[in-house]
Amino acid sequence: MKAGRKTPRAKAAQKADQFTRIFAAFGEPMRLRIMELLPKEPNCMEMYNVVELAAELGLSQPTVSHHLKMLHKAGLVKSRRQCNSVYFYIDVSAVEKWLRDAQRRLM
Repeated sequence: MKAGRKTPRAKAAQKADQFTRIFAAFGEPMRLRIMELLPKEPNCMEMYNVVELAAELGLSQPTVSHHLKMLHKAGLVKSRRQCNSVYFYIDVSAVEKWLRDAQRRLM
């Protein structure tokens, strides 16, 4: 096998890791609340930055940053830099893909 090429077993393991990362991200109620607040597309008027989310949720900025990091790492949230801030929104296609995968695995 060529170097850098993944075996079918390695690809399946990577998909399983991503699947469980998303479950872990959704396992925290505050992350679900953040997902409810974030827009489904990068619309400037609807996106939040960390400061705005912290104020909306009544949490500290580091706590919100941690939750956003977990959601981003799971591939559920995207970000866009505008001026001096980073704004967040939901990656709808990733969420839809995960839901189809969850249905396929669990049904």
